[in-house]
Amino acid sequence: MPLVAALLVGHLARAQAGWVTARGYEGVIFAQEHSVSPAPDLPGARFTPTRAEVAAAEAILARQLAAANAGAPEQGGGCPLIHRRTRAYWRQYVGFVNGQGQKVIWVNLLWKDPARRSALAQHVVQVLDGCSYYWNVKVNLLTGRLYELRINGRA
Repeated sequence: MPLVAALLVGHLARAQAGWVTARGYEGVIFAQEHSVSPAPDLPGARFTPTRAEVAAAEAILARQLAAANAGAPEQGGGCPLIHRRTRAYWRQYVGFVNGQGQKVIWVNLLWKDPARRSALAQHVVQVLDGCSYYWNVKVNLLTGRLYELRINGRA
């Protein structure tokens, strides 16, 4: 019986690409083999984030986003304050290993628009301009640090 339990735990811990929905967020996890063209600036090897790693990244995002967003441009005046509206965004999760060998998840956030949902699992969705309706950030899972917050500009 312990062997069966070990196999079950191993199966559940494996990375699973595809749609993920949890309290407060939903989006798609890209497998390491999935082309992420147009490629964001991701130095190093890719990995497929597990659902637990995505949950950890989301917890870091929830704790640190308001501080990281303080004074950030392209918000207000008809554009959402991102740290107050995180549930209104779909996510794309791309895992990579940085130069220090640490796992990082790049999170691409897009305002929930039913017309864009089918594209989410196909490719990285990049939108020019659009202010804070479109933004992305990197989350280091080892250090628990949010960095490189990038918010789209205005047209």
